Amino acid sequence: LLENAIYHGIERLPGGGTVSVEGRVDAGCVELVVANPRVPEAALPGRTGNRVALANIRERLEIAYPGAASLAAALETDARGERYVVRVRFPLREAPERASARVVVPDTS
Repeated sequence: LLENAIYHGIERLPGGGTVSVEGRVDAGCVELVVANPRVPEAALPGRTGNRVALANIRERLEIAYPGAASLAAALETDARGERYVVRVRFPLREAPERASARVVVPDTS
């Protein structure tokens, strides 16, 4: 997602731009949000996406979290202007080896 935001987003802008990456845990789910400034139509010719990356991510999410994950992409407007925003959401699961492993620090006093 970050690569797409750079390649299809800020790389095409004459002055560059900022890609934001945010993550949070909400109601037992991880939500990742990647956003970049909207690219003007004049900057689009010559290099269009084929949506393979987003389709691959959706497929991988479905394999890992059947029916419980999502990926949404949209143009959104906020205080920073119009941005292309991708939101990925999937259940928070602790890896089994981490859930059962506990670090024990010996008392050296």
